[in-house]
Parts: sequence; C-alpha cells; structure tokens
Amino acid sequence: MTLREFLLKHAPSPEWEEICRPLRNGTITDRDKRKEYKSTYIPAVWPSVILEGGSDAKHIIGQSGLICIDIDAKDNPDKSPEEMADAIESDERTIAFLESCGGAGFAVFMGCSGLDGFEETFRTVQEDFRERGITIDPQCSNPNRARFITHSKTPWIRSNSVPPEIKARPKPAPQSPHLRTQKEFPRESILNRLSQISIDITADREDWLQIAYGLAGEYGEEARGVFHILSEKYHGYKFEETDALYTDAIRKGRGVVGIGSVFHIADKYGVRVLPENIVETSTPVKGKQAQNSRLTGGKQEERSAEPTTADLLQKARFVYDPNYVPPPTLCNANGKRFGTQGNFSAITGVEKSGKSFLVNCLIASFLTGNRWGGFESSPPENRAGCLLIDTELGEHDLHNAQKRILSACNESEFKNLYTYRLRPFTSAEALKIAEEAIRTHASQIGLVVIDGITDLMTEGINDTRESDELVRWCMAVSDQYQVHLCVVIHTNSGASKEDTIAGKGVRGHIGKNINRKAETVISVTRDLHQSNRIQVHPAHTRGEKFAPYDIVIESSQTLPREEEVSAVEAQSRAKLQILISDLPAGAHHRLAQKAFKGIRGSEGMKYRELTTAVQAVLDEEWNRTGKRISKNDAEMTVSVWARDGVILKHGKPRSPSAYYTLHPDLLPDGLPPDLRDAVESVVDGSANPEELEFGGGGEVVELGQNSPDSLD
Repeated sequence: MTLREFLLKHAPSPEWEEICRPLRNGTITDRDKRKEYKSTYIPAVWPSVILEGGSDAKHIIGQSGLICIDIDAKDNPDKSPEEMADAIESDERTIAFLESCGGAGFAVFMGCSGLDGFEETFRTVQEDFRERGITIDPQCSNPNRARFITHSKTPWIRSNSVPPEIKARPKPAPQSPHLRTQKEFPRESILNRLSQISIDITADREDWLQIAYGLAGEYGEEARGVFHILSEKYHGYKFEETDALYTDAIRKGRGVVGIGSVFHIADKYGVRVLPENIVETSTPVKGKQAQNSRLTGGKQEERSAEPTTADLLQKARFVYDPNYVPPPTLCNANGKRFGTQGNFSAITGVEKSGKSFLVNCLIASFLTGNRWGGFESSPPENRAGCLLIDTELGEHDLHNAQKRILSACNESEFKNLYTYRLRPFTSAEALKIAEEAIRTHASQIGLVVIDGITDLMTEGINDTRESDELVRWCMAVSDQYQVHLCVVIHTNSGASKEDTIAGKGVRGHIGKNINRKAETVISVTRDLHQSNRIQVHPAHTRGEKFAPYDIVIESSQTLPREEEVSAVEAQSRAKLQILISDLPAGAHHRLAQKAFKGIRGSEGMKYRELTTAVQAVLDEEWNRTGKRISKNDAEMTVSVWARDGVILKHGKPRSPSAYYTLHPDLLPDGLPPDLRDAVESVVDGSANPEELEFGGGGEVVELGQNSPDSLD
C-alpha cells in the first residue's frame, strides 16, 4: 500500500489507546521496559526497506524510497511540541509526520533516493535539524530499523509528495556447493579461534560494544569467557565492567548485532577468524574504521577495505619537491609566527590567569583580520570562520566571552564564529562532538580553538596511552582538515610564575606531550600587583620567539588592550627567566659548588651568607652582559636549589641557627663518578652577551664553552 493508505488505515481505536495508556501517563518510565512493552503489544513495520524471508539485513531485497526519523521530547527538552512540529512541517523533504506511540514526540517520513544514499541523507537531515536546535534520534541512521505502528486521527501528509521509485536489489547468487557458510562452521571452532587472537581488537569502545552484543546474541553464556579473553588485552580492562556489559548484552542484545560484525572488526585489525572458504552470512558493521583507543567512537570516512601495510607505507612516503610551497602562517603573535595551517599550538597558564581573554583576542583577530591582543591573522581564502569548542565555561561566562568577541566584530564577521559548549557532556561524548564539529565546519573554518583539552580525556591527564593518543589526534585533525588548532591547558596550581613563564609545570603527561609536539606554546601569567594585567610569554616555539607583551583588562564586556612591556621590565623578566627557569640541572649543580667552595662535610652557611655567596657567583657568570644580579635573584635561586635538593637546610624553620649545606652527592669527596666527570669537564667562562639576546626576552645559549645540555 502507499504511505498515505498506510497512515490513514491505522486510525486509533479504544483498544490501541488502552495499550498506549501506560506509555503516555508515565506508568512505565524505564527506557528498556518501555521498549520491551512496545515490542510485546504494538506491531512494527520497516518503512525504509523491502524484506523477504526475515527481518535481518541479509533479507533486504529493495528500498521503499523513505527514511523515517524520530524527534523525541526527551532529546529536545527546550522545545515545545508546537516548535518541533513547525520545524518538521517547514522542511520541504517532509512527506508526512504524526505523533509517536508515547505521545512525547513525532515520527517523520522523508524521501530517500536509495539504500546507497541512506546514510548520507540521514546525516544531512540530522545536521540541518541540529542547526535549528532540534536533535534527531541517532538510531534512525540504520535503514533496517523497525518502526512501531503509530495510530493517529489526523496525520500530517503533504499533498504533492511522491516517494522516489522503488529500486529492488538483485537477490544474491547461490553459493558454490563446496563453500561452507558461517552457520555451518562449528561454533566451538569459531570461539576457539576468537580466544586465540593475540592483539587487542576492543580498543575502540564502539567496537567493544559490538563484539559484546555479537557474541551474546549468537552464543549467549557460552561466549562470556571468550569476551573476557578479548577484553583483557585492553590496558584499562576491568573485570566487573566487562562482565556487566556482557550480562546486559545477553539480556537485551539478541538480534541487535550479528556475529558477522565481530568477524568484520577482527578483520580490520588484520585477523581472519573464518577460513578463506567460509561464507559470512551476517552483514558486517558498515562504515567503521579501526580506532586505536576506546577514547573515541566517532565515525570515520567509509572505505571499501582496510588498507594493507603496503598501502600505508606508500601513503606515508615523503618525496622531496623542489617546488614545495610551505603552509601559510595563519596567525602571528607580536610579529612572530604563532600558528600555521595544518599544525597545532597551545596556550597555558594557571587557573584564572586570563587565558580566556587571550583566546578571545585570538578569535577576534582571525574573524576581523585586525590586530587584537598581540595577534595578527591572515585566514585562508574562503575559510575565514573560526570554531570555538569550550569544555569549561557556564552559560553566563560563555555569553560574556562571546560579547567580548562581538565588541570587535561586525555582525557578518561574528556569524563566522561557530561555538559549541561541551560542559554538560561526558569526556567520551565531548571528544566525539569535537571531532564531528571540526568535520562539519571544515570547509568554512581556518582556526579551531579547544578551550580545555584535558576535559576530552576519559582516563585522566596522567594516563600515558590516552595522552599520547589525544596529542596524535590534535596533530591528525589539524593536518587532515588543514586548519590551525589551538588548545588551552592549565599548568599546575602550585607552579611558580617562573616555571609558568618557561612553559614548565603544564598538567600531567598530556602537558609534557603538548610541549614537545606543539608548534608554539604561549604561557600566560597575571601581574601580582595589578590583577587586570596579563603577561604573555613565548614558552616554546619552532620559529623565532616573539618579545613578551602585556594585555590589560579594562572591562569584562570588551577585549583587553595590548601594551608593550617597557625595556626595563622586559630585561628584568628575561633575566629572571634565564637565572631560574632555563638552566639545566647540571648548571645549577656547578653554580652551587662554586658558591660552597671551601665548605666541607657538615660545615654550612647561614641564609644571609649563602645568598651573598650566590649573588657573587651569579654576578660573575653574567658580568660581561652588563647586568647586575640583585639580592632577590640570589634569594630565588636559593629557593630553587632548596626545592630541588641541590642544597639541604638544617635546623628549625626561621630559626637564626638554621644553616644550609651542599647535597652530599655534590661534594667533591662524595661525588658519583659520572657527575664528577661532568663537573670537572666544565671550563669556567662567561656567556657572550650577543648570544644571550637579553633585550628580546631570549634564552641562554651558553654558560661557558660547553652547551648547558651537556651538563645534565
């Protein structure tokens, strides 16, 4: 029958209304129980496909020309039924829609050109409705999804809508008689082959779920042990979590996923479960690639077959091109390179240090092409948009941040900013949304900012595997979509200002990886005496370092103004950074030995004596630069040595009798051979002031004739 005949045929009856009463009055609220109740009492149809001989995907012989989507109230709590109905009716692709069985949403029928275009049609419709603030049930992406029959007195039907012509799929040719099907292959052999897989094929969470449901649906309790064997190869394996998932899969997973999906997942990792002459009779999962982590289950681009190692080798091969044109620099910081196309950078600082204000300046610069907060941007042609993904701010704070950016833009420029707020989502969900947002807007944007990159981690900032994978993800998405990605990450709350300026103390293993891999790392600190003054420093950069500068907050509603740092202040900051932050451990050891020269064993120096000696040693080191070492510099150096164990403090804190000694391992008599050789090989001397580049906030190149790195 036609869709019109189908919809008008199923008018509500007293019996049907009685069946739906528990669904509509809230008697049954549990999602699984609602689904079980509907499966028991309400008939179902398959609107999108033509089936013959069963309801599994293998029984599809054609398509109906329809796609059916669900728009539920639970997924759209901020939308009224009238608002949802208006959006559905105004979409020209809508053929018909009517109220759902539970009365809290709508079932919508649209046209679709065929099975090959089903997923693309669904994704397009999903994105279009999402832009209008309406969420579609993602399970509707499956063309073989059953639809419970909904009865309505007044279904909305577009009068001039005609579904596309139905195209039948040719029936599969009979298999050769010598080939055995998967159903004929002994189940014991299949389970045995699965249990012998020696690599982790459950790293991607969605693969892990598919494997659980596939095994449970086909073999039930018999395969529970096999599922544990496969799962325990994952570094984060937990017995209770794995067992609970399998129990849940047995309870509600039969028929959801076929065992063929398990074979397909294994095949992605290069593992063939069935022999070559076995025909797989279950339809594999479509459109998924093997992931290297349960970190993300985001969809990847479909491909017909997993590339071989030879394919990957060919893709990875680099051939020198004499006509190579380097990627354009999309943004400069204070006149020096900050971010190029296809690369990623980072902004670091302790909490409430003003990172978000600097991010606002970066975005405003990219949208307008003007200089804001030290940034100057040149967006690529036709990609002047910016994507902001914020994981931390509440609605009020994010609204204020957007207002600051708008204060620097006109309306047309501000429309090029796409903002997503991920605070309400779990870490796993947030990463999926972030990647999908980048993919969706890739053709319109040149800059992506993720404010709060660590909130995309499920295992924590010190999980080495996830940290490595997330940084690889940053490099991959920036390269794949040819955008510049800027991430924001905190430094440890206890980190000193000097460490923060030098880019040290960034949180966790993820922070260390970002420091190593990012094109540029900017550190942000607040002035201790002027809280509205934010200091911007080049912590790490692959290019020439920019001169430090300040931005001054004058209002929470507008962008901060940029202010050049005075020569005296810049010199002071550069000197402090050199003395305290940039010296390797070996250089500190040598300087401490010079300060304690002639002191032996339990002898030591009181605080005032020590600071005087340290000041003299440091002054001697830098005497050719024309800089005077202050008492404060010496006191800070003593603090660093005490913190790092270079010197030891004896006696009660603040006691006049307290004194300091050199660490025993650094005394000439007790020095380890390798450290003694390193110390004795140093030739004392002073750094060349031209190499130090103090005026530009540069770094120490040499302390003596040897490189500082050799002193470690």
